[in-house]
Amino acid sequence: MRKIVTGILALCMVSAIMAEPVLALPDTVKGDVNGDGVINTKDLTMMKKYLLGEEIEIDTDGADLNGDQKINVADMIYLTGILTEAVQPPQDPAEPKDPEPENPKDPEEPKDSVEQKDPEEKNSDPAMIGEMNKTAKKIYNTAAKAEYYLEALHSGNMMPRSLEVYSDEDDNEFTALMKQNLELPEGTHWRIVLHDYDVKGCICTSDGITGAYPNEIPMSLSADYNTIVEEHTEFYSEVNLDWKRLYPECVSADETIKDYVPKTTVQMNSAAETLFGVIRTIQQEGETAGKPEIAPLDYTGIVADGNIEEQCRKKIFGFTNMIPQNTIFSVFVDKGEIVGCICTDSYGKVTGAYPNIVPQTMNIPYTADNARASWDIAFDWKQAFPQYISDDPVQSALPDYPEKPVDQYNDFAKKVFTDAQNIIQEKDTLGESVPNGIYTEENELFANLGGSKGTYSFFVKNGMVIYCLASGGDLTRSGAYPSGIPQNMDIPFEELTAKMPYDPDDFKLDWRVLFPDYASSETQDHKVHPVAFYNSAAKSVFADVQTILYEYETAGNTVPNGIYTSDSELFKELADNEYEFAVRIENQNVLSAVVGCEERSGAYPASVPVIMNVPFDKMLSEIAMHPNTDWNKQYPEAVMDFKSFSAELGDDFEYIPNIRYLLLKASVNTANVNAQSVFTTAQVVAQECETKGEVIDGIFNSSNESSEFVQMIKRDLPPGDFEWSVKVRNNEVVGACASTPYGYTGAYPCNVPLECLVVYNGYNDLCEGAFKSDDWKEVGYMFMP
Repeated sequence: MRKIVTGILALCMVSAIMAEPVLALPDTVKGDVNGDGVINTKDLTMMKKYLLGEEIEIDTDGADLNGDQKINVADMIYLTGILTEAVQPPQDPAEPKDPEPENPKDPEEPKDSVEQKDPEEKNSDPAMIGEMNKTAKKIYNTAAKAEYYLEALHSGNMMPRSLEVYSDEDDNEFTALMKQNLELPEGTHWRIVLHDYDVKGCICTSDGITGAYPNEIPMSLSADYNTIVEEHTEFYSEVNLDWKRLYPECVSADETIKDYVPKTTVQMNSAAETLFGVIRTIQQEGETAGKPEIAPLDYTGIVADGNIEEQCRKKIFGFTNMIPQNTIFSVFVDKGEIVGCICTDSYGKVTGAYPNIVPQTMNIPYTADNARASWDIAFDWKQAFPQYISDDPVQSALPDYPEKPVDQYNDFAKKVFTDAQNIIQEKDTLGESVPNGIYTEENELFANLGGSKGTYSFFVKNGMVIYCLASGGDLTRSGAYPSGIPQNMDIPFEELTAKMPYDPDDFKLDWRVLFPDYASSETQDHKVHPVAFYNSAAKSVFADVQTILYEYETAGNTVPNGIYTSDSELFKELADNEYEFAVRIENQNVLSAVVGCEERSGAYPASVPVIMNVPFDKMLSEIAMHPNTDWNKQYPEAVMDFKSFSAELGDDFEYIPNIRYLLLKASVNTANVNAQSVFTTAQVVAQECETKGEVIDGIFNSSNESSEFVQMIKRDLPPGDFEWSVKVRNNEVVGACASTPYGYTGAYPCNVPLECLVVYNGYNDLCEGAFKSDDWKEVGYMFMP
């Protein structure tokens, strides 16, 4: 259909230009289709709608540009000509030609600074547009940091925003934070679109050059900032927006300008990972809800970009910052589950993949069939495609994979450690044992651990993994677990494994003594972990200490009330060289736990806000006992200012909108399952109590460590990291609710709808009305748009 219309347009243009002109009325503004007195892209949009048969009112005199008493494609061609300054409509000879219709695009009037440049300077405009797109990205990420900071500052009590637009001219808490952290040239103007908790998009301008993010403006298009802001307030956050179609009058006549720069292999690997995560989440969500649009992904094989149903494809791009016309991808699906992804940009010369990422030394042309290879971590790209190792000596001289900082290799070692331990436990369940000794990735049983390509070595003794060493394969930097290697030590993996003690039961090593030649003074021994790390560690210490107390009590021993630290003989096995800890114990129960270092702390059950630097002190355990602790009030001087918080996130902070929102939505189903598990377990425990003659009645929260009923439920619950509450009437469980790590809530027996995001804050009145009605809107909880 598009080809037919294009042909008609071309034919009409020729015939219309050759036709004898008919005189126009002197008082008619030709081209003013909507009758607002000016000619701009609004008129072109309205003309298109009218010609496509939409029932809209137009100014017929203004729309009849060639005066033939008809409104057809020829008139649209003339209108396009006016906007592109290529063709002018026939005029009344009686009219003077100098006064043109009132039009901000009039060539005789002064234009913006881009159009006033000398012809020699115009050649730099494409590069300047690209730079403004980068500036828009910088502003965008600063806005995301500011939103994140405000959420933490207000302890999650911020109301979700409707679609709101903020500009550099606004003066409020949000824009004030942004301006603190933005160093922009004088005269730079910007606008940011927010929706709910997501930063949707940014547009900015400086010296007449306009850029946008995530929907970057093509370098061949000199868009006018004021026009875009006036006509399409929020459109610049839409990744599906086609700038050239919307503003054809702004497209450069220079066909040599390239709109996009080919992406690097590292960038395409990152894009493949993002696509993989989003598609898998959409697929899981669709399977749960029985949505048909996910059906094309539900089979074994390779799915190319063009074969994904349009509705699903649109959703995929809606939940990423990728531009459809500039991204091509394929996924490999095995037994209904996506297991690999491969992608490229519009040039198709550089391929990225996930989880089997492509070496950064290679430029592999895109082929959809390679999606299968993206799944198999054992597949060697260089061995399979040696002809595509880069001819660029700089690129080919790089290590195959970008070198990661030591802390990431420490994390890799921890993941391998955990995966290996899980395999050993599975073997033990089957009555099989794993012999003591050192194992590597070359062992068939322990191949491909850790979720990414790399090399590792771990020691097993008596069915337990004692330690793990890991590297990325380039052998210049390594990590370890449970005793992490300092950040300022780049220890080659071969050196590390050669000097490692064979059987260190107490893996608390002094790396600087063992490897003095690899210590550097350029960075600190250990970077201070984020507050979230310490909060998580506090929760783990809390649970581990409670387990030890149960074992101690079973043996007939008791632990006196008081505060115990990581130096305590009873809990020294939980000591960690990355933090100190303290726990408060009362009546054989742990009431609170705090962990940290000199700079900052985390706590449980009252978590420390992520924007606070509270120095570690064992007396913090008193404050951490109360879930509703107001940390800001207790430690007002410990709140980080936005500049410090933003600097900690770093310049590499990359905010991807919508993905978090999508994951939150998908997590509601998990929360419903958690609630059902709690409900069922609580019912069994309540019946057990009834048999003993005990009456259970009331609301019970998982944070209530002093409740024997709560502890009995925890004893029987399957392992899981979530909060929960149950309501019991005379030993009969009537309802349960539970959270997910994202903080949203599920319920049972009346499940929370997937489109309903309920913030978990303990039981309170939560779900009380929902047990009587399925209409969650009446209960007052937020529904997704």
